[in-house]
Amino acid sequence: MSARSTMTGGQALAAQLALECVDTVFGIPGLQIYHAVDGLGTHAPGIDFITTRHEQATAYMADGYARASGKPGVCLVVPGPGVLNILAALSTAYACSSPVLAICGQLATSAIGRDNGALHEINRQSDTLKTVTKWHAIARAAEEIPALVREAMVQLSTGTPRPVALEIPPDILAQEAEVCLVPVLDQPERRTPAPLPGELAALRSEIDAAQRPVLVVGGGCRNGRAGEAIAGLATRIGAPIALTANGLGSVPADHPLALGTLAGKMAIAQADLLIGIGTRFIGRSGPFGGSGAEHGARVALINTETAAFREPRVPDLAIKADATVAAEALLESFSAPAAPSWPQDGAHEELVQRCATWRAEAQSRIEAGIAPQLEYLRALQQAIPRDAVVVGEYTQLSYAAQLGFDFFTGSGTITPGYQGTLGYGYATALGAAVGQPGRAVVSVNGDGGFGWTLAELATARQYDIPVVAIVADDGAYGNVQRDQKAQFEGRAYGSQLRNPDFVALAGAFGIAASRAASPEELGEQVAAGIAAREPRLIHLPVPTFPTPWPLLA
Repeated sequence: MSARSTMTGGQALAAQLALECVDTVFGIPGLQIYHAVDGLGTHAPGIDFITTRHEQATAYMADGYARASGKPGVCLVVPGPGVLNILAALSTAYACSSPVLAICGQLATSAIGRDNGALHEINRQSDTLKTVTKWHAIARAAEEIPALVREAMVQLSTGTPRPVALEIPPDILAQEAEVCLVPVLDQPERRTPAPLPGELAALRSEIDAAQRPVLVVGGGCRNGRAGEAIAGLATRIGAPIALTANGLGSVPADHPLALGTLAGKMAIAQADLLIGIGTRFIGRSGPFGGSGAEHGARVALINTETAAFREPRVPDLAIKADATVAAEALLESFSAPAAPSWPQDGAHEELVQRCATWRAEAQSRIEAGIAPQLEYLRALQQAIPRDAVVVGEYTQLSYAAQLGFDFFTGSGTITPGYQGTLGYGYATALGAAVGQPGRAVVSVNGDGGFGWTLAELATARQYDIPVVAIVADDGAYGNVQRDQKAQFEGRAYGSQLRNPDFVALAGAFGIAASRAASPEELGEQVAAGIAAREPRLIHLPVPTFPTPWPLLA
């Protein structure tokens, strides 16, 4: 432990965050957290405080920061309305296993739970936060704060990296005490869950018995070294790599055994063994996502969560382990001298050709089904660097990107996962750009979803965050309207939008903006925006797009 120092709870919070190598906090100052914000200014000069225009954006930015950088994202909000405003973002981070630390104000300690109508009071705030976090604590004394921050960081770095929340009442933030900061190395080591030797042996036996194994790779493989190990394992055992929508980029799209979402389903349909790594293995078409399990393939599933192995998706072999650790251990087991030799007699070349055939067939179906969206996606693909981060709002081009866009890094695509959070995109992209300042970041939005956080154009301008925002405008909540018409005999109520002049709107915020009249102009303007290294907005009027659902089902 470090030497004791006299400081306030807010100063202790800031000093411990600095010790944890936090470099950015997203927040909005407010009454119950004044001492926390002041502490950041006096005791953590290396931490940038980015003030947003809405509390929802603080947590969305923290999520984007975390997913792009691989480091914990931190947000700071007042209690009550502030906490309620971050819930959608925390639920999104929870769905996507994103390491976000939400530091939340509270009422004064003596007022908690009394329902007396205190400023920003809501009933059972702590219970509310527990629904969207893996760990939660409330500080009862200033001297507790450093250890609680340290524990929060440990929770974020072990097991499934889901959000955590730390509540601190204002009297505790203002309280002076003799405080000891907690050095990171003083924390006892906590092991990342690894597969047991017997589990590895059982999986080896499954692989040895299989004729057509397929690796199904999900979002749990996007961070760390998992992709490299999976690529090596696929080559070693002769298995195609079927990437889920959340797993895109875990293995580069141009790897000869990597298959996108549609081509991957073709491989899965012919498999006799599915090895799910870092995926929940569930989708629109059934408990195993319409996979080969429905026609008799055996299923082995590697996941850090026990819940992943419960009904309706009970695998034949369940291994509770970290995706990276498990993939590396399995690859190492196949590198042992006693391991069977594969490939033999041109088998690898045959597998590569089979994958190429699946990709070609998938591409043909995609071009027949969503050709208009593909024109825009191809222009975008050509305009961005290989390591760009594309944050796809819950919009039509983003759905199409699950089918017709190539990603080459695990952090190259950010989605809302199973939460399907409309409106998350632009603020999340700003956080991603802060977390990865050297990479190009493109935010793909619809006109509906963009409206939810468009006030953050002011944040982008204030801090010069170089995100290129595309706003695809069809004058509607387009996905909803198309589905309504298909389901209700051509009727659509409540989904039409009357939009502002997005170019003029961006200009009012001091953001350079333009309008693209074609896919070619879109590509040119995206490339120019990336090169300018400044906030940009591109208004993209689009037609009504054909449905992607038959290809995504």
